[in-house]
Amino acid sequence: MAFCPRCKRLMRPDLFLRKNLCPSCGLGIPMEGPRPRAVATAAREERAAPATPTFSYRAGQAEAVRQILTAINEGVTTILLEAPVGFGKSLVVTEVAKQLRARGWRGYYTSPQNALLDQVASDPLTGPSWSVARGRKNYPCLQSPNDTTVAEGWCFFGRPCSCLEKVGPSGGPSPTCPGCHGTGRRDPRTDPWSCGYRDGQGEPERCPYFEAREIAARSQLSAMTFDYLISASTTAEEGATEGPPEVGAPAMPPLPRFEPRDFLIIDEAHGLGEEGPRSYALTLHREKWPSAEWSAWWAAEGEPLLQASEEELLALSPTVVEGFLLAAKEAARLHLEHLVVTPLSGEEDLRKRSRARMQAEQEERKLSNALEDLRGGSPWIVGLDADTRGLRLSPVLGTTFLTQLLWPLARVRILASATFLDPETFLSELGLPTGKVLHLRPDSDFPPGAAPIYTRPSVTLSYDRREQGWREATEMLDVILDHEPERGIVHVNSYTLLDHLRLNAAERHRARLVFHGRRSRTGEFERWTKEGGRGTVFVGVHFEQGTDLKDELARWQVVVKCPWAPVKDPRVVARRALPDGGSWYELQALRSLVQSFGRIVRSPEDHGRTYVLDASAVRLLHRCSSTLPPYIRARLQAGEAGPPFLFAQAAPDPTKGTAPTGT
Repeated sequence: MAFCPRCKRLMRPDLFLRKNLCPSCGLGIPMEGPRPRAVATAAREERAAPATPTFSYRAGQAEAVRQILTAINEGVTTILLEAPVGFGKSLVVTEVAKQLRARGWRGYYTSPQNALLDQVASDPLTGPSWSVARGRKNYPCLQSPNDTTVAEGWCFFGRPCSCLEKVGPSGGPSPTCPGCHGTGRRDPRTDPWSCGYRDGQGEPERCPYFEAREIAARSQLSAMTFDYLISASTTAEEGATEGPPEVGAPAMPPLPRFEPRDFLIIDEAHGLGEEGPRSYALTLHREKWPSAEWSAWWAAEGEPLLQASEEELLALSPTVVEGFLLAAKEAARLHLEHLVVTPLSGEEDLRKRSRARMQAEQEERKLSNALEDLRGGSPWIVGLDADTRGLRLSPVLGTTFLTQLLWPLARVRILASATFLDPETFLSELGLPTGKVLHLRPDSDFPPGAAPIYTRPSVTLSYDRREQGWREATEMLDVILDHEPERGIVHVNSYTLLDHLRLNAAERHRARLVFHGRRSRTGEFERWTKEGGRGTVFVGVHFEQGTDLKDELARWQVVVKCPWAPVKDPRVVARRALPDGGSWYELQALRSLVQSFGRIVRSPEDHGRTYVLDASAVRLLHRCSSTLPPYIRARLQAGEAGPPFLFAQAAPDPTKGTAPTGT
């Protein structure tokens, strides 16, 4: 058993590569001992259908597996598993996948949350069932030193050209060589290969990226990130050879594309509706394409819009947006042609050319998909992009993206989350039919009294009384810190509020509080979870999803502000203007709230307390009480009386007030 020296995760032995591989960062550490060819071949076959340790079912898990398999037998094509935090959704869907594999079915596992893939891959109960593939940057290049990834390796930038051997090292590459154009490197797009690296036994090593991708593509059960699944299912990469063509080694066939399969499992699927707008979004600016035609078009059409107001941009017609997309697509096409025909001037030029060509091809595909989406009647918006001083084009809905690229990948879809809340609205948002659907909502076996949610007292944090409301919330947080000596986490929804707490928290508590910056968000959180001292408190922006603070990691948490979507965001403005915009807006906030409630108390034996300070969040919980899962209602009831030590700060009953402003 070995642990990764970088990220401390349990490493998985790879008998084919004779290495222990980290499922998180991809680091490989050579094993000791000989490497017989027969062992390598057997290991490769074994990895395509690995054995998984059995586990003992907990309350409700066996019944969930049985119901899912029964529904599939009866022809149900969409299954929603809405299970509480700590239920073991990943274990349940993996057990379903194993039983479907025994029937000869093939399937995918993915999630919009990349961290969840790492958890599933490293878990000894789920990881061995899945052949995991990630992007090039997650694998070390065997040929290049200094932790170079495959995204920067020879197979990406080009192998040394054979003209170097003919002319000689002192003479350099041949300036007339048609293969490398005088650079000494072959173009990796027309001459793909593996690096031909050989281990201590003199045997060729397969590149870990190509190896993982090929095994995942041929395996019955494959797991990958959401973005990589979409990319790998729509594009194919050429296979790698076992050595340079000059030495006569046999070339591998092209790597198989990730084709449609029998079933698709999406974990933490509640955020799928936001993946379409995120994946389809495009930025246009003056330096987007280095051509005179694009510069002229931008000066005439794009530059004047940089002075327009948000209202004027939102009012642009679909015809104008289509003109932007057509101009950008033509510029991308011309740029690709230019990259192909222009001679290279050196190795560094080859590196830049490889990156530019890949980016241009990706942009051209995105533009084609965007045009199809727009012409199909989907609303699009234009906004300003501060990072590039350009324009940002994005769809208001993600339905077309999902129906075009995701749902065709499987005939049976199993979606798991703790917060679907309104299944009919959720399925409509994703473009899925509401006919043959199974909605499973198993109850929690966590005792509600061990995880109360306190909603009284609370404060009004609307925009018109922000200064006073933030001061009152800070005073309440100080009182909570006085009575909560253990580790905890404070959820805020903006860096402005985070900075306010940083500057105004009581002096006696500042040594306990851990804040983060815009660029240090993930690093500071990981450092706090691993190295934070007893009684320290992390204050973070939007940590309501994807964090697991079990047991002593956090015994309490505070939700300072309701996580409303930003009302000034152009897409939120356009989405709220649609007929169902009001209910969509509330549902997004409610999902985020329920997600935040699950960051602590991760098992029946765990315990912790949740404090909700924002009166608009409390009103939302009461107004949508019938939509909440039963276990959340039980936790709210357990905390209904509120903590006595806070009632010195008591405010009016938040359930009797105006509708939330969302600010």
